[in-house]
Amino acid sequence: MLSNPTIINFPETGNKIVLDRDYLDDLVVAKLLKRSDKIYVYFALSLDYPEGAEGLHKPSFCDRWGFTEPELDIAIAALEKKLVLKKKQEQLAFYFVYPESI
Repeated sequence: MLSNPTIINFPETGNKIVLDRDYLDDLVVAKLLKRSDKIYVYFALSLDYPEGAEGLHKPSFCDRWGFTEPELDIAIAALEKKLVLKKKQEQLAFYFVYPESI
């Protein structure tokens, strides 16, 4: 599945950024984000599996983004605990809770 850019709006300032794979990689190179951070996993999931997408194929997602399956499982569990990611009926498909709706 190809990444779809995500637009993040900052209502207070009227600014917005377009988040895509290249931008995430730039944040990692600039040491503002680590690939092991759960927020990196959150953005990677939201890019590859936009809301309404059918299930997550863990092996291909891990290959594409450079995770091991246990690392992905830990990050997903942390995101679910923070209530920013919810499983759809115990399947590997997710509802994303975007900052605007928190």
